[in-house]
Amino acid sequence: MLSKFRYPVNLIKSRLSYPLHVDFLSCVSFLFGSIKSRIKYDNYRLAHYAYGVYEGARRAKELGLKEITVIEFGVANGRGLLAMALYADKIEKDLGVKINVLGYDSGEGMPQTAGYKDHPEIYATGDFPMQDRNKLIYILPKNTELIIMDLIKSDWTASLKAPVAFISIDVDYYSSTIAILHYLTALNSTLLLPNTLIYLDDIMMANHNPYQGELLAVEEFNAANNLRKIVDFSKVLRSTRLLANAPWINHMYQLHVLDHKVRNEEYRSPDEPPHILSNKYLK
Repeated sequence: MLSKFRYPVNLIKSRLSYPLHVDFLSCVSFLFGSIKSRIKYDNYRLAHYAYGVYEGARRAKELGLKEITVIEFGVANGRGLLAMALYADKIEKDLGVKINVLGYDSGEGMPQTAGYKDHPEIYATGDFPMQDRNKLIYILPKNTELIIMDLIKSDWTASLKAPVAFISIDVDYYSSTIAILHYLTALNSTLLLPNTLIYLDDIMMANHNPYQGELLAVEEFNAANNLRKIVDFSKVLRSTRLLANAPWINHMYQLHVLDHKVRNEEYRSPDEPPHILSNKYLK
C-alpha cells in the first residue's frame, strides 16, 4: 500500500527547489493537464522517457515523418519498457506520429565483466536478470516488441523499420555500450533523425567517469567517427525547460548525424526571402 504513495511523495520533494507558483502550476498539470503539459512539468514517473519519446516524435513530425522508433537497451524486468510503451501510445495519439517501441536485452542479466572499463566495482555478472520473460511479453502492448539477443555480439539494427528518434542506454558496462554504439556508425542516415536523442542511464554515480563505462564508450565513439557525434544536451535543456533542476537532464545527450540530408541543405529554398533582423533605430 505504501508504494502507491511513494511517487506523489517523491514528486512533492522534487518540487521544493522551485517557486511556489511553479509548484502550483505543476499540481494543476498533474491533475488536469494535457500530455504536453504533464511532460513540461515532469509529471510522469519516468520523466526522461516521457520527454525523450515526445521530443523525438515532435522532431520527426516537423521533418514530415509519419513513423519513428524508440528504443530501450537493458530491459531487465521491464519497468522502463512498459513506461516507454505507455508514453508512446499517448504521444502517438497526440502528435499523429506512429511510434514503434523496441526493447533489447539478453534476458539473462549482466554478462561477464571485461576488465576495469566495465566498472566491476559497481556491477557484477548476472545482475538485473529478466525474471519472467513470458509474462512480460504477454503484458506488452501491441506497439512494443521485446527482442532477446546478445547485445555485444549481435546487430540490433536489423529490427528497425522506421527512423530512430530516442534511445535509452541502460546497460552499465563499457563493453555493452560500445557494441551498441558501433552499429550507429554505419546505419543509414534515413534511419536516424538529424539529432537523435540518447539517454545514458549509468553516468552519475561517484565512480562513473570518462575513462570507464558508458562515458568511455561515448568518448571512443566520437573519436572514431567524423560525421556522427554524441554530445551532452543538458545545457540546452537547462536553458529552455521550466523545471531546470531535474536530475534526469544530466543524462540527456544527442547523436548529431552530420551526414544526414537535413544537415547538408539550406533551411530555405532560393525563392524564399531571407530572414532580416529589424533595427528600430534605422527607421
